[in-house]
Amino acid sequence: MPTLVIAAMKWLPTNDAVVLALACAAAGLPLLVMVNTPRWLRAIGAVLRELALVLSLYAIWGFAGQLAATQPTGAVRRGQWIWDLQRTLRLPNERTLQNWILDSPTVVQSFNLYYAFAHVPSLLIFLVWLFFRHRDRYPQWRNTLAFLTLSCLLVQLTPVAPPRLVAAIDMVDTGRLYNQSVYPPLGEGGPDQYSAMPSLHIGWAALFTFAAIAVSRSRWRWLTLAHLAMTFAAVTFTANHYWLDGIVAIMLIGTSVLLARGVRWLHGVVRSDAHLGIYTRVPGSAGRS
Repeated sequence: MPTLVIAAMKWLPTNDAVVLALACAAAGLPLLVMVNTPRWLRAIGAVLRELALVLSLYAIWGFAGQLAATQPTGAVRRGQWIWDLQRTLRLPNERTLQNWILDSPTVVQSFNLYYAFAHVPSLLIFLVWLFFRHRDRYPQWRNTLAFLTLSCLLVQLTPVAPPRLVAAIDMVDTGRLYNQSVYPPLGEGGPDQYSAMPSLHIGWAALFTFAAIAVSRSRWRWLTLAHLAMTFAAVTFTANHYWLDGIVAIMLIGTSVLLARGVRWLHGVVRSDAHLGIYTRVPGSAGRS
């Protein structure tokens, strides 16, 4: 694979994400607070503000991963425990499924590329679509995304090794096999490799899918289920996640939806109180200077 393509697969460094988030916030917020700002400039400001939020979440994910990576004690043991639990629950065996595709380099490399490329761009496309086509529903799902990401990060502070790093599981690191890995060798920095549980790949893909189905009325919205299925296949067949990593991430979406609704309700209460405070006259105050 050309060097340029491999370089493009490396995820944005955390420090760069912080700088970009600050730059977007610094450029966007003045456009939103300035008086008599033209509508098109306010739209640009709103887009920059939301981009700053997404980049901030990405940076927090990176920092949390770095913290987990510095204390991998017990990560392999926890990964083995999840594997054994899945056998008890009789979930499909990831190793058996991976063996089905190992003889097909095209299929394996396709999953590697999907794992590397589809994660962040698909989320950005979804947010842009939601922002411009369904602005009234955007805050609810953006808040849900924020709560989902933060809740996943809290769980990921407990290091869990993915199947490819648990020798007893005997799964192939397909990214390393074809020189397509987004991860550097262990000990050389880069994205955290001990945050398998839960899978943010699956969490974001599932949120994208559920939101698109709930918001859109187009018959094409059901195609987003293919993205979720492909993401599930990509993260498991490449030995980057267990089935339970994705299942737990999807369960956290329910909690995140409730939290986002709570924030929306609280925001409505605060705005209602502010409105009453401004427009309700205190009895007996009429005529006073």
